[in-house]
Amino acid sequence: MRAFRTASKKTLEMLEEVFPMVFNSPDWQDSEKLHYCAISPWEYWLHTKDEEHFLENVSCAEQFRRDTLFRELHKKIIDNLHIYNVKMHKNKLKVKETRCKEELYWRLDPKYSKSGHLLLLPEIEAVYYNSTDDTSIMYYQNRELLGSFDKWVEEAGLKYVQ
Repeated sequence: MRAFRTASKKTLEMLEEVFPMVFNSPDWQDSEKLHYCAISPWEYWLHTKDEEHFLENVSCAEQFRRDTLFRELHKKIIDNLHIYNVKMHKNKLKVKETRCKEELYWRLDPKYSKSGHLLLLPEIEAVYYNSTDDTSIMYYQNRELLGSFDKWVEEAGLKYVQ
C-alpha cells in the first residue's frame, strides 16, 4: 500500500474552494486573504536581536530538544486534522492524501533528508509549511479557526512569532 495517494477530483474541488489562492497563483503566499506567522522555539525573530548564532553550531542535545518540540506539534496535527500534501511538479500542483500516518510522521520529522513540506489543512483554513531551520510557517485565513492549533503549539512548547 502506498503511503500517499493522489487526491480525488472531488477532494481537489473542495480544496480549491477553500484555498483558491494556492491553486490560482504561483505567488499564493502574497495573497491578501492570507495572514502568516512563524512557529519557533523562540518568541521573536532572531535577526531582530542579532541572535542568528542560535541556528549555528548547535549542540546535539539542544538540536534534539528543538526537534522534539516540532515532533510533538506534528503528531498533534497528524492525529487531529485531515492533511493534504502539496508539491509543485512540472509547473502543476500535485495534491496527495495521507494513507499512512507513520510515513507522514517520518516525512515531517526534522531528521528527514528532504527539505520542507507544504500541507493544506482545510478544517482550519490554513497552510502549514514545515521548514528545516527550526521554524515553520503557518498561513491562515481565519484566526478564529486556529483555537485548537494554538493550543497544540503551546502544548508542544513552541511559540508564535509575528
